[in-house]
Amino acid sequence: GLNEGDVISEIDSISIAEASQNALQYVSASTVERRVKNILYGRLVKGNKHSDIKLNIIRNGEHL
Repeated sequence: GLNEGDVISEIDSISIAEASQNALQYVSASTVERRVKNILYGRLVKGNKHSDIKLNIIRNGEHL
């Protein structure tokens, strides 16, 4: 599981930066902060029910 302070650097072998940039074209919001939140919670980890995602986690500076 995840611990406080863990950093998710990739989802399904795609960097968070790349996935966020790709999602920007599909997400709108009234503020930048809300747009980022919508991307993180609404697009990056959303999938089909009971589907699996692969996360690349950095904990204490080390890739798990």
